[in-house]
Amino acid sequence: MRRAFALISLAIVAGAADAAPPVTPMSPAEAVAAAAVLPDGAIGVFQFVVKSLGDDEEDNAPGEAEDPVYLNSDGNHRVATNLSVMIMPAAARDLANILGGPLGARLLGKRVSITGTARQQKIDLLDARNRPTGKAYLQTRIIVNDADQIKVR
Repeated sequence: MRRAFALISLAIVAGAADAAPPVTPMSPAEAVAAAAVLPDGAIGVFQFVVKSLGDDEEDNAPGEAEDPVYLNSDGNHRVATNLSVMIMPAAARDLANILGGPLGARLLGKRVSITGTARQQKIDLLDARNRPTGKAYLQTRIIVNDADQIKVR
């Protein structure tokens, strides 16, 4: 009887490790803190108001190039408290189609919920010739490969 109880208890505890991510969205501060201590990142739903957008092409509006689009919880994407969402090009195109227009106009100032994994990413700073400067900063980032990972509130 005791052994059966122990086995059932162990099965319940083991099953809890495979449970779905929490439904209560994490704030940027919670995501940054969790990603800093979890080697595989923080899995869950994250929510914030988009305060800045960007992409890797300076001459294009976000979402117009074949580059990722970045959503940021802070106006300065380099501050340690920023949660950055990197939307891969195919997902950015799909999201623009779903939202009915360019991502900048549709997302800036809006509350978004993102499902994914927040991880710390080392970002090397580059000089004007695109060469590493030897300086870097850590950014907490969620990579989005599917437009369904993002909900606009």
